[in-house]
Amino acid sequence: MPNVVHTPGLLCDWLDLSLNHSVSSSLLILSRAFTVFGKLKLEEVVRATLSSLPDEVVDTVGVTALSSEDSVSERRRKLEFLEMQEELIKVLNFEFRSLLTNTFTFFSTLLP
Repeated sequence: MPNVVHTPGLLCDWLDLSLNHSVSSSLLILSRAFTVFGKLKLEEVVRATLSSLPDEVVDTVGVTALSSEDSVSERRRKLEFLEMQEELIKVLNFEFRSLLTNTFTFFSTLLP
């Protein structure tokens, strides 16, 4: 159980990280969970939290949040990411349409 005396300080830290440093609330919650249960150092908490996230989340954050000194390479990286996301959307759209078609076909066989 967290110490009640430290709770206002933690809240201030969370607000600062969330509002001023764009750290997502889900990452803050995960890092707190690791702190409470594991009593790890801050660096270990961040490492453990990031390693527990799905690769897609880490890739998305890496592309959309991090900036590089070379604006051309940054734009190229973002373009590659967007192209990958567009391809994924096409695949999901195809799978969804197939599912709808199969569902419609199935239910149409049940009608007299």
